[in-house]
Amino acid sequence: IADLKMVNKTVKFLNKNPLTLKFKKLQLNDAVFVVFCDASYGNLRDSSSQGGFIIFLVSLTGKCCPITWQSRKIRRVCKSTLAAESWAMIEAVETCELVQTQLSEIMKFEKPDVIVMTDCKSLHDSIHTSKKCR
Repeated sequence: IADLKMVNKTVKFLNKNPLTLKFKKLQLNDAVFVVFCDASYGNLRDSSSQGGFIIFLVSLTGKCCPITWQSRKIRRVCKSTLAAESWAMIEAVETCELVQTQLSEIMKFEKPDVIVMTDCKSLHDSIHTSKKCR
């Protein structure tokens, strides 16, 4: 009951004090996409995994604007943390590629570069390895 009371109190506060988001003007000709992705393995009630990401457009001056974000159940069965993190990154990069293409077509300039960030060291190491697959 305490949780429900806290939720009701929060909803009343937000209704009385609307949230406003302000986005600063960016120089798009030197901007890059920065993608942060993460996942948690087997944390949902049905033991499935959750994945999410947020994509920012960042100018060289450091100003940034969130473009899109998502958090949801990973649609594939994941057998490890690495698998869950990999699927979250794939979803993030695919979404970023779509936004990148749309922006470049609308604005009529080259696609901005993409920087992808993850907190999963094993995924980072797998992507940056020079070893050949067997």
